[in-house]
Amino acid sequence: MFLLIQCRRNSSSLTHSSTKQSDPNERDGSAIVCSDLHLFRSTGEVIFNAHRPELPPDFIFDDSSFQPDIEELPSLCEWNHEDDSALTNVIQELLEQYRKHQVSMLDSSPRLQFEYSSLVHQSDIAESNIQVHANWKNPGSPVRHRVAFSPLQENLSQDTAILQVTFQNPDGTRILPQLFLVAKCRVLGVSSVMALKLPPFNKDSCLMDYVPQVKELLEKKVGTLPVSASFQRRKEYVAAFLALFAWKRARVRCRGILRACLFFFEHENFFFILSIAIPRSFPLDKPSLTFQSAYHTSCGWPYSITCTDYPYSPRWEATEMADRARSFVMEYVPSFRSSSVKNR
Repeated sequence: MFLLIQCRRNSSSLTHSSTKQSDPNERDGSAIVCSDLHLFRSTGEVIFNAHRPELPPDFIFDDSSFQPDIEELPSLCEWNHEDDSALTNVIQELLEQYRKHQVSMLDSSPRLQFEYSSLVHQSDIAESNIQVHANWKNPGSPVRHRVAFSPLQENLSQDTAILQVTFQNPDGTRILPQLFLVAKCRVLGVSSVMALKLPPFNKDSCLMDYVPQVKELLEKKVGTLPVSASFQRRKEYVAAFLALFAWKRARVRCRGILRACLFFFEHENFFFILSIAIPRSFPLDKPSLTFQSAYHTSCGWPYSITCTDYPYSPRWEATEMADRARSFVMEYVPSFRSSSVKNR
């Protein structure tokens, strides 16, 4: 589980350099890489000297309160321009310093300090996964707590749901919880989660108790969605195909359970690719089987034929679906081979 605590602050520019202050003229032609520190709603620039690429880069942050300790940036102090991971290491060290800096800013807000401390010491959220962005632009500015749940299904990869709790005043008497989904979740058809009625978060509540409630509620909701059942059926279908087709004559590549599986076949010295596209409405709708020749083209593209007219029933078990499709494939190969040869 990941938590981001955010408050807003006036932004300004400040350069933190590992070397002397750069001359503006020396920056002409320098390569500038913008690094979006999105977890903190802060931005920065990494500036290299185009004429002296062996020199360590300069960093500019829009948060003037952040004064990084160069001695705690070993990757910058011992900069090695020949190391491909040098910049990545420096940025990771800077992010860790910035995280600690933001945590220290909570001392001026007893309520936020309590919320943070209770999450660190009395919950299963690791301290390294709790990001704080304290920004005091003016009294009463909103404080946002974002909780990104770990993936609810394997196919969602790193995609998350975000719970945002806005403290609309410093004393926490006006609080607004909101739930957000990332783009892929909406594409998968789980947008109904957006209509999920969240439990109230009153002034006496705390995140340590509130977050598990919302997480449990969300997991139950997602578990009842059609996409969850479809996901499990897809896994079973793909597993059945792999068991049937993953032999010595076929090379298999899955491009994602929600998309397709590719099989590279050799049948009587004829090589072809079989693409199995699984529709989002599976198992109600059958997968399409696309045969593609490894030799022949049509209008400059590989010659292919897509078949959907083969034995199928959504009531069958995954093993029977795969077996019926396998039988159709093996029976159709000679016809496809003949069509490919005639097309050339």
